[in-house]
Amino acid sequence: MTTKAPIVIEGTFADIKSVRTRSVVQMVIEVPIEHAAEIVSAFGFPQPGEEIHVVVARLAAPANRAAVTLAPDAETPRIEKSTSLPQMAGILCGEPAFDRFLREKYRHWADGPLPTDTADLLRKVLGVSSRRDLVDGTPAGRLFRGIRVEYQNWLRAPA
Repeated sequence: MTTKAPIVIEGTFADIKSVRTRSVVQMVIEVPIEHAAEIVSAFGFPQPGEEIHVVVARLAAPANRAAVTLAPDAETPRIEKSTSLPQMAGILCGEPAFDRFLREKYRHWADGPLPTDTADLLRKVLGVSSRRDLVDGTPAGRLFRGIRVEYQNWLRAPA
């Protein structure tokens, strides 16, 4: 049986819990119970020893959401909606700020040194061998879109 599940499910950030034995924190996102089947359909059900990688993005409060845009600020080139994911990745990899963002975000991610080239670092983070492998609807495509949103928020954050 094939089910078309939503890629994004909205909830509220409710709590954060420290797991000291594993040096991690757990972020608790609450979603209305009627969406439980959608969550399992979209993400699967966590099994011991099998991680399900996700991206979390902050949304504006519901009353303000219509006024919020995800368009890059003046420092970044405008990326049109019709731009393909590989093209988008190529544009971002040419931005020094995107390189700084990736290195800041993933500085503790790899066992060894991070690749020196921005495109190589992005491919490593996304788990692809080529930016051509970025396709909408795939795990790498969804992860890249999440990284792009995080980058745009990072650009807007006060210094």
